[in-house]
Amino acid sequence: MPIPESKNVKVAVPVAGGVLCPRFGQSEGFAIVHILNGQINTWELQTPPPGESGELPRWLTQFGVDLIIAGDMGEQTQGFFTARGIDVITGAPRRDLPALIHDYLAGDLARGRPGGDH
Repeated sequence: MPIPESKNVKVAVPVAGGVLCPRFGQSEGFAIVHILNGQINTWELQTPPPGESGELPRWLTQFGVDLIIAGDMGEQTQGFFTARGIDVITGAPRRDLPALIHDYLAGDLARGRPGGDH
């Protein structure tokens, strides 16, 4: 089911080489996508500070991120995000950012798909 058109959300996507990085911990940065009224409004690429994966949720909350779309993400890391109120979709395919966000807006990415074990 697609998100409601009135939905406003900020989505973070770990990227490498302009596409979703399949291994969450190996991304070059995060595309922060602001979806306004069900459409991409703006997006920016941010480089995370060095540190443990437990630091990323705190860092991403500074950008107002509501959701992370990832390929592979371990359960512990998912827990760090959900504890901060950031929803997580895992198991996303390795696609370029516009195609991936289109899939999300069309409701073609399922929440709660299994993540990795690291």
